[in-house]
Amino acid sequence: MNGQFGISSRVFLWNADLVRNAATNVALYKRLRQVIMGADVYHLTVQPRSLSEIDFSCRRGASEDYSQVLVY
Repeated sequence: MNGQFGISSRVFLWNADLVRNAATNVALYKRLRQVIMGADVYHLTVQPRSLSEIDFSCRRGASEDYSQVLVY
């Protein structure tokens, strides 16, 4: 959710559960995209050094008037 959304996969090979899950996630992104795309972003953690399971990054995005704030 860094302002761009795309699916890079062979979606025509997905089973019904994956299609439903993807549809749910796309709907969520569509609800949040105006905040995400125009947000001032604040990094709440340091950037992870690797892609291991224990490394993560946390950010906060806020709309211009701070009426909506996302933590992701």
